[in-house]
Amino acid sequence: MGCVYLAQHLDLERLVALKVVAAAGTTSPSLLSRFREESRAVAAVTHPGVCHIYEAGESKGLPYLAMEYVEGVTLSEALRAQLPSPTESAKSILAISEAIEACHQAGILHRDLKPSNVMQAKDGHIKVMDFGLAKRLHAGDEHKTQTGEIIGTPSYMAPEQASGVVKQFSPATDVYAIGAILYELLTGRPPFQTPDLMQTIMLVLTEEPISPRKLQPRVPVDLETICLKCLEKKPQKRYQSAADLAEDIRRFLEHRPVEARRTPFWEKSWKWARRHPVYTVLATVSVLTLVAAVLGVSFHVERLEVALNRSERLFQGSQELGRWLVNEHIPQIARLRGGSTQQEELVSKTLEHLQQLEQDVAADRTLAEYIAQAYLRIAEIQSDPFFATDVRLQQAVESYRNTLQLYEDLEQHAGADAVSLRKPRAEILIRLAQLNQQLGEISVAREEVHKASELLAGIPQPDRNTRLLTLKAGWLTVLLDRTQLSSQACLDRCQKLMTQCGELKKFGDDPALAELQAQLSLLMADVVETSQPGTFANSMRLVSEHLEDAISYFDEPSQQDLHVVWQQAQTRSRLAQVLDTENQQKKADQLLEQAIEQQQSLANEIPESPVITLSLLKFLEQRLALEIAVPDLDAALQTAQVHQQFSEKLFLSNPKEFREQFQRSHGLLADVQRLRFRYDAAADHLREAIELARNDGSRQQQAILAGLLRAYAELLAEGDRQHSTVPERLKSLQQAVAFLNESLEIYEKLETATQSPSESPYWKSVALKHQLETEMEQLKLRTLERGRTTIPPATLDAPKPVQQKQR
Repeated sequence: MGCVYLAQHLDLERLVALKVVAAAGTTSPSLLSRFREESRAVAAVTHPGVCHIYEAGESKGLPYLAMEYVEGVTLSEALRAQLPSPTESAKSILAISEAIEACHQAGILHRDLKPSNVMQAKDGHIKVMDFGLAKRLHAGDEHKTQTGEIIGTPSYMAPEQASGVVKQFSPATDVYAIGAILYELLTGRPPFQTPDLMQTIMLVLTEEPISPRKLQPRVPVDLETICLKCLEKKPQKRYQSAADLAEDIRRFLEHRPVEARRTPFWEKSWKWARRHPVYTVLATVSVLTLVAAVLGVSFHVERLEVALNRSERLFQGSQELGRWLVNEHIPQIARLRGGSTQQEELVSKTLEHLQQLEQDVAADRTLAEYIAQAYLRIAEIQSDPFFATDVRLQQAVESYRNTLQLYEDLEQHAGADAVSLRKPRAEILIRLAQLNQQLGEISVAREEVHKASELLAGIPQPDRNTRLLTLKAGWLTVLLDRTQLSSQACLDRCQKLMTQCGELKKFGDDPALAELQAQLSLLMADVVETSQPGTFANSMRLVSEHLEDAISYFDEPSQQDLHVVWQQAQTRSRLAQVLDTENQQKKADQLLEQAIEQQQSLANEIPESPVITLSLLKFLEQRLALEIAVPDLDAALQTAQVHQQFSEKLFLSNPKEFREQFQRSHGLLADVQRLRFRYDAAADHLREAIELARNDGSRQQQAILAGLLRAYAELLAEGDRQHSTVPERLKSLQQAVAFLNESLEIYEKLETATQSPSESPYWKSVALKHQLETEMEQLKLRTLERGRTTIPPATLDAPKPVQQKQR
């Protein structure tokens, strides 16, 4: 972009690096603009790790910068001379990360970090320089980079940079570049490098970097893990800030467990499969059949159990065992489907080992941190929303509390480092508050979120993640206190939090921030919808607007998590219900269809999750009601059949737990077939449902059985009314009354006969029985009357001719 000269600043009486744009006639307006932007960007940052600007000006039409002169070499030159040790590399990356975090806090993205733009002074200090491609995080359209324009150096640019999608630039973009520098410091080469520019860009976009340890076996595992986390293709999988990266590097240098996790084997396989679909299909056909038939899931489980049971002998010290549990073993457990017997057993055994390891905690701070991390990751498995039960949530609460206790013990002996433990403690308290809120322990949840807020308030110079946690604690506080606040007070607090979220978003997109904004929108919709009538004008319109806001936050491009997809579907379904009441049928139908498609995709991807399937069944019932109301009975039949397919899968997975859902499917199919006048088909489904209920003697199932018997009686009474003969009709009525008598006997045993007629299905059955018995008596009387007035031909006397003549 220009030339740099060593010069003497006459006023300052010191050497400076004088950067001057090339000759005016050959300089484009965009180049001049970026030169001026560099001066503004660097001037906004005051940090010892950033090369300072003493003066910016223009001479004879040529802009210039008088910058700090650093006596030393660039990292690129240092690398050509000698490859640094892993520890030296980590220290350099720590300095770069801290300098870049200062830039981000000032609202500046560097966008062109590489070894040649980092100076290593003679005294060892690191200086980041060359901000020619810097961009303000909150900049609008006035900036010169357009979507599709690729800027930066391909070997060090993040995939979103390589793709030219400007709106995806965030602090994670610079984090990727720092990771690429770390990769080169460890291996002597950048992650991707070819003689061809476009080929390098394609590698950045599509390929995974070679493991640094394959190129340099001396690279420590934790440092490799940190490096590869920085180089994740998706920004949300990287460190969300340079501060988070710096903290993990600091952990490595202090021989503490790092936060980054190694990429599991199955995820590596998935990434490879996406890049090589043809080979994947061939491999799947030939290998999966053999593996499934011979080894199956049990082989993986057995390996995990054996490794765990032999762990004391396999690892030389408790620290190594802790490291293995956190980075290897527990992620492998997470690979198993949630709620499975194998996973439950492995979690239980792992917890036993953690309890044994805790005996060594007092003498080993590093081990304590590993154990805390292990409990934390076990809790994440136990609290997976797709497999949530009260039992699993209670187990997760216990694991989180174990983590919290270890962090509190560490803080007591941490001295000056105690402040660094406040943020992880606060985060755990917030997770505990969310779980206890789900479990109905509201007072406990309030106490936990209050403690979290106090911890966060005591952190000096809070970083972006700390501010986000503070906002999350604020949202939880409103959620827990909403019954004690007026509707307007709840909305005012939510709006204030939403404004603060918007301010935080100026520093880059974040999936966690977008999800928080969505949750705030949902909370505001709840407040308006449940408020007293007349509190808000056009209340349903306000509910719709808040729900639409929530969907827009969930739909942001950075959101890829399956749990977010699930929440998207829930919100779309709810908005469809609101719009249906507002007579916006077309839009409601579209939203509900999108919700069903999302939920059906999740159910196919994670068929073991009862939470997903139950939610899908609810959506299908919502669509079925709309189709019956139109009516579109052919579409309703298809929806009811899909409902039965998924409910049957649930039933087969756990007949005792999901019997009622399968019965309900048969009942819905019977209702649709009855409306279609397919009485025989309707009767078949009701008989199936009745048989299911007869096989379960529980009180709940007996009540369901009584209702099904009454429904079957109604169907018998209705089905042949138009086309049956009198004897056939009488027979149907007698059968219907018999089913009603059985229904009434069950209700009497359940002691529901004493309820008022308006509430009790018992009295509905009594009324129906009376109606049918009355019809039976009328049919019998009618038959008798016909018998009296009709004289059989054999008993008639022959008519006399006279009489006949007289007639």
